[in-house]
Amino acid sequence: SVAADFAASHVYCKSPRIGKEMRRILASVQSKLGCRWEGSGVIHLGDHNVPNALMFIDKYAQIERIINPIVISLKRLPELYEQDKGIAK
Repeated sequence: SVAADFAASHVYCKSPRIGKEMRRILASVQSKLGCRWEGSGVIHLGDHNVPNALMFIDKYAQIERIINPIVISLKRLPELYEQDKGIAK
């Protein structure tokens, strides 16, 4: 993407305010879940994985595009099952 190309072409750029806010959001989500957190709690920002804020935005904006079709399909399963009992086989 354009953002990824732009971000990758620039030097590492620490983003302390964005990093602090992301850690606050992550801690809030973890506490609201009320269960054990699965996965990494590391915020990659200004390191070799995500060199700057633009790369961070581009990287994590892709999650919705990847997950959304799966969520839509799962939500439609009951409807599809009712329409075609052969799906259950």
